[in-house]
Amino acid sequence: MTASTVPFHRQWTTADASGHPQLDAEHRALIDSVDEIAHAIAERRDAPAVFALLEAVVHDCIAHFASEDAVFRQAATQEAESHIQKHRELAEKMQNLLRHASDGSMASMEMVAALLYDPLVIHMVSEDQKLYPQLRAKVPTTRR
Repeated sequence: MTASTVPFHRQWTTADASGHPQLDAEHRALIDSVDEIAHAIAERRDAPAVFALLEAVVHDCIAHFASEDAVFRQAATQEAESHIQKHRELAEKMQNLLRHASDGSMASMEMVAALLYDPLVIHMVSEDQKLYPQLRAKVPTTRR
């Protein structure tokens, strides 16, 4: 299956790296999970299987937010608290979207998957990226 046959597609690149091993591993796993959802939809897997993937990515993302919040607090980045607030808002939005997908219809799950993709991936490649220079300056990382 090619990227053009899935409803959305994103792969991890070295440009996505913060240099913090835990955050990078979690970001990569989330991007891979979102891509797996796209493939599940394109392959027309059954609705319970797609919902399970959606549920897992929301759970993993909320757990990741807690990890990232702790790292940003430790680094005492200037924007840590506003970034943490964005995580709270995204978590609430994702949980609300997941409730909409719980009706079991593929149409709902496809819509929810697309709606999850944009804020989740865009947050990682734009909002998180803004904090990486401060993070690298204050917390030991693998990339300088």
